[in-house]
Amino acid sequence: MKILHDPNQRYARAKTQALTDFHRALPNLLQQEYLTMRLQLDWLRQPLRRADRRAAVLYATSFWRAACRLILLLHETPFPPDKWLFRSLQKLDATPLITAAMAYDETFSTLPTMPAEIELADYPVYAAGLALTEQLITALQQRFPEAEWLDQWYLYA
Repeated sequence: MKILHDPNQRYARAKTQALTDFHRALPNLLQQEYLTMRLQLDWLRQPLRRADRRAAVLYATSFWRAACRLILLLHETPFPPDKWLFRSLQKLDATPLITAAMAYDETFSTLPTMPAEIELADYPVYAAGLALTEQLITALQQRFPEAEWLDQWYLYA
C-alpha cells in the first residue's frame, strides 16, 4: 500500500506503534493459538470414535485454522481474517511446515467412510493433525526452549 500524503507522519507512527504492540504481544498470541490448536485436536477424538462426521469436520477445520494462524505467528506475521488465511500462507516461502499445513485438508476426504472405534492413529485426519502438531512443537521449542505449556498444554488450557 502506498501512502500518497502523510506530511505529519501520522500513518508511519501508527504503523510503527502497531508493529511494536504486535511484537510485544507475540509470545502470548503464540501460546494462546497453540493451546487452541491442541484443544481442537484433542476434542476431535470423540467425534472420530463415534463416527460423527459432522462434528469431526467441525473440529478438524477448527484445528486446521488454529494451526495456520500459528504458522503465520511463527513467521511474525499477524494473521488476517479467515477468508485470507490460506492466501497469506501461500505468500510465505514454502517450508515443510507450510506444506504439511496446506495439505491437511486432503485428509478430510476420508471422513465420510470413517468407521467407529478404531485406533486414533488409523484416522488419517487425526494422524496428519498429530504430525502437524509435532512439527509445530519443534518450531515453538526453538523459540521457547523452556516453555512448560508445550509439553503440559492440558494444564494451561
